[in-house]
Amino acid sequence: MNETEALTPLAEAGQSIWADVLRYLHLVTIPGWRQYQIFIILGLIPLAYLLQFMLASRLDAWARRREGWPKWRLRLLIHVRNRLALFLYVAMIWAVYLLLQQVTWPSRSQMIGVVATMVSVWAVVGLLARLIYNRLLRRIISWALWISGTLYALNLDGAAKKILADISFSFGTMSFTLLTLLQAVILIALMLAVARIVTRRAGLGLQHNEDLSPSMRVLAAKGVQLVVYGIADRDCQGGESAGGLPPDAYRDWVGAVADGARGIGTTVAVLEPDAVADAGQCADADSRLALLHDAVDTLADAHVTTYVDGGHSDWVDPQEMASRLERAGVGDARGFATNVSFYADDAQERAYAEAVSQALGGSHYVIDTGRNGNGADGEWCNPPGRALGRTPAAGDGSLDAFLWIKPPGESDGSCNGGPPAGQWWDERALDLARAAGW
Repeated sequence: MNETEALTPLAEAGQSIWADVLRYLHLVTIPGWRQYQIFIILGLIPLAYLLQFMLASRLDAWARRREGWPKWRLRLLIHVRNRLALFLYVAMIWAVYLLLQQVTWPSRSQMIGVVATMVSVWAVVGLLARLIYNRLLRRIISWALWISGTLYALNLDGAAKKILADISFSFGTMSFTLLTLLQAVILIALMLAVARIVTRRAGLGLQHNEDLSPSMRVLAAKGVQLVVYGIADRDCQGGESAGGLPPDAYRDWVGAVADGARGIGTTVAVLEPDAVADAGQCADADSRLALLHDAVDTLADAHVTTYVDGGHSDWVDPQEMASRLERAGVGDARGFATNVSFYADDAQERAYAEAVSQALGGSHYVIDTGRNGNGADGEWCNPPGRALGRTPAAGDGSLDAFLWIKPPGESDGSCNGGPPAGQWWDERALDLARAAGW
């Protein structure tokens, strides 16, 4: 077979697809009853966004009351909330399509049916993709299903398969088509995704198996606690912790953190200590809070349980803090963290956190108790006379847990005899432990 003969089937398949595209374009340009379908298809878009604007706050309030839901279900709920306009559009366009099917000829709603099928495929694929943890696998499966669904809705799947089947490769005695290769890649990706889901379910079963010792259940949980601390212009006041990454580099870095968190079990992240509280001192507070919102979304996509830092009780008013946290995307996170790197005692800090939580409609929170054993004296940088606080423990109500977030032996900065911020200080760690009676 010469080269011209080999390309003939491809050319014929390409001409078939091009003819179908021209046929659809011709139908669109026909005046009259087909044009009202275009008007309906386009007119439902702004209506969907208007309904999203009206319903988003109610959905947020309802979602905050879903305490006790499994994490996967909450992630799907967050996905629906972030793409509420799309799902509203799907519901409305199907309602219009079914109504027109009852009151007029089927051909007079055909275009609406095609669009309804395509957007439904996109919505469902995006929703189910949230269950796949690995970003590469999620993209492979999502794109494959999106393309397949679109071709099916446009009745072009047969021609596309013919093109892929006519492209073949040979390696020695082995020969296979491009269609077979793509089907194998998709199948392997699906198998790995299913294996990942089954593995996680098995791990959850081990964590709740009463026949195992507590230590074995802890090992099954594989919990990891992270502090994400690298936002642009980190200390807007130019103090002990200045620096950070430029915005674009920061987004890439958070993406790398999220990728690293996949597959290592339950991961808890405290996002950017001081960043929200310090935003009032920044030249562009809106950009900082928007950058934090992007980080929340990235970590949520990786199924990281995220707490946005909410300062402490001796800094920003609870109502103002709640407003800033909302703009930073706390609604898409698990909640917020308080007292990180500070010394306020449990009672003072919990009162503050409860006020912020109520202003947010019942948001969850954690409190850093690593160095609050003797409470605060108004000084934040290596104050003398402090002590270790209560050890990490589960909380109750909106309080998820008491945690040690900042390692107690880390210096706050070059003050009161300490080394630069973030460096380990043996003397400080020992003083805190002695003061706590250890």
